[in-house]
Amino acid sequence: MRRPAAAPPSLILALVLLAVVTGLSACTPGTRQRTGPPINITPRAARSTVIAVIPGGPPNPFVNGLVAATARPREDVELLQATRPARVLAASMSPAPVRAVVAGRPLPPGSGATSFQRAEYAKRLRHWETLYSARRTAVAAETRAAVSRWARSLFGAPQADPGSPGRPATSLAAECSIAASEVTELQETGGSLGGRRVVLLYVSRLNRVRMPGELTGDKVIVLTPFLPSAAAAAAAESDLRAAGATWAVVLGTGVPAPQLRNLVTAGLARTTVARPLPAPALFRNGSAVLRPAAARVLAPLLRALRRPGAVAVIIGYASSPGTARANRLLSQRRASAVARYFAAHQVDPAALTVVGQGATRFVGPGPSAANRRVVVLVADPLG
Repeated sequence: MRRPAAAPPSLILALVLLAVVTGLSACTPGTRQRTGPPINITPRAARSTVIAVIPGGPPNPFVNGLVAATARPREDVELLQATRPARVLAASMSPAPVRAVVAGRPLPPGSGATSFQRAEYAKRLRHWETLYSARRTAVAAETRAAVSRWARSLFGAPQADPGSPGRPATSLAAECSIAASEVTELQETGGSLGGRRVVLLYVSRLNRVRMPGELTGDKVIVLTPFLPSAAAAAAAESDLRAAGATWAVVLGTGVPAPQLRNLVTAGLARTTVARPLPAPALFRNGSAVLRPAAARVLAPLLRALRRPGAVAVIIGYASSPGTARANRLLSQRRASAVARYFAAHQVDPAALTVVGQGATRFVGPGPSAANRRVVVLVADPLG
């Protein structure tokens, strides 16, 4: 009788290894590599609006550069020529953030896992975290690039003039009316615009504004080709706030471009935290020199101000005694002193903008010390 042929040694070894691996898999719990649900890392971007009203002609490079430097995803931009009727020079919405989904986070092995399985999980987790961080960075860069391309393409060749451009309306009242009408039209056609709206006005005359409620929710920045007196600037700002502006700033000739960019950025930020700082804790009466104890009030803000991309608008206020000019200058010097403290403690000076509002926005009776204060608006980075 013939005996069956013996199996080759290599086949026997392969069968033994298969049995060992199968046995280990059968008796060791939690060996399957599990992951959580996919994760959406698309940047958040609430809708925002920038409306710029200029006295005449196509937008100049300064306006173009400002829009490009402060642009963010899902932003409506309206550039209007101050004519009667207003002429639209450019109107567009920036692209939405880049959408991206990454694989879910690795889940830890079960309670009966071996040390080898726990080590393997830790290695997988580190690898996933590296990939996740890299993808987040890439998505942010892709979003910024898309917005940048949009901003560069926004200002093409000047539109053909449909007729007489009309008489330039460069007074503050006329340009406010144009901006308010445009906001109303945007709301009617596109729904709610939220509270992230900035209105830029380039005016030659700071006349009185009487339009209660028409600027509600707007942050208004007014630029003039001259240096207005403290009293005229304060009166214009007061009128704009009475018209509903959340805050208003009047700036004269020679405003630095970084300061203007910071103001626009703060107005459009997803989150802007107001930090009121009582002046008695910072300054002696009538002084703009920080007291030694002021560090206890200012130091807690440093962490937020040092974040990459963060900007701050430092606004000084004064109480009613004294002239409008003196109060405005004192409030500006106090805000500048706070900015110098931040800059001396590793905060980028280019991220700080100083505004003196004088005796406005009272929080107590006119002479009250509560009105002598500094408010720091800390805005989240763009994005």
